[in-house]
Amino acid sequence: MRVTIIYALVETISKGRSDEIIANQDVMNTVNNVGEILKQLNFEVLKIKFDKYLYRNLRKENPDIVFNLCDSFEDSSKTEATIPAILEMLNLPYTGCGMLPLSICLNKARTKEILSYNKIPNASFQLFKNGNETLRQDMTFPLIVKPNSEDASIGIRRGCVVNNKKDLQKRIREIIDSYKQEALVEEYLDGREFDVCIIGNENQFVLPISETVYKGFSDDEIKICDYESKWLKSDKHYDGISSDFPAKISKKEEALIKAYASKTYLLTGCEGYARIELRMKNNIPHILEVNPNPDICPDGLFFKLAKTQGWDEKDLIMKLLNFGLQRHKKNMQK
Repeated sequence: MRVTIIYALVETISKGRSDEIIANQDVMNTVNNVGEILKQLNFEVLKIKFDKYLYRNLRKENPDIVFNLCDSFEDSSKTEATIPAILEMLNLPYTGCGMLPLSICLNKARTKEILSYNKIPNASFQLFKNGNETLRQDMTFPLIVKPNSEDASIGIRRGCVVNNKKDLQKRIREIIDSYKQEALVEEYLDGREFDVCIIGNENQFVLPISETVYKGFSDDEIKICDYESKWLKSDKHYDGISSDFPAKISKKEEALIKAYASKTYLLTGCEGYARIELRMKNNIPHILEVNPNPDICPDGLFFKLAKTQGWDEKDLIMKLLNFGLQRHKKNMQK
């Protein structure tokens, strides 16, 4: 069987801060690791960079399945959902989420609207399109400000949590001007933080819950995984955030977290694999982020949690391939 890995490599960025190119270039570590695993599984492997010739190249190669590791074209994360559209036009099976969940989840405000409508707890929010809007009275400080359509902590910089209207307005203006998109303002939740990794299509399998631990943070420091602590090795908190799994929580908390995460996975249309981030407020889990096609780098959380189930890297990659093939077969029968 021939597997083509498609990926996007960003060489320059036109928005945000210059050091955010680091997050966009990290993908090659994952591409090479997945390629080696596929070779160990005796697949014929080809790697194709996402560029304007992608459609032509895929049509020429006509692989049996595509392993989709693309999260943008050039530096536009909004193009991520176009990749499954291209693959479906070519009638090619592929791994991970389709066009709809990628489109939904990249719009954080729309995701929150869907969750709120379906009574899934999440932080109160307001979307600022031009910066001239008035803050709603029910929005109380502290508030966190982030781009509405980015991932990998891009735009979530030190100081993104604000405590007054002056700092709020400054941060909103920076997001709108620098990232060329709406600013999402949310209630800041200061509770325990968890990750729930899920694989599968209609039938999901929820991996053990992981808790995010903020080591080395003082009591008065805001505990978030901002861009600096996630990507900048020179930052004082670069090695200060870790994952503790399985999380030390009660059976009741575990059941509630898994229930909300699973329902979120289905409501947003996720398939293949995704990671759901939550924080506790008044002992109730609130959804923070939905990450379709999350990072599966060699030392990442997905592989670590898979090992707790007795799966090695080859097992997990094989499962993701099979989910893609199963979805394609089902779609062909419609």
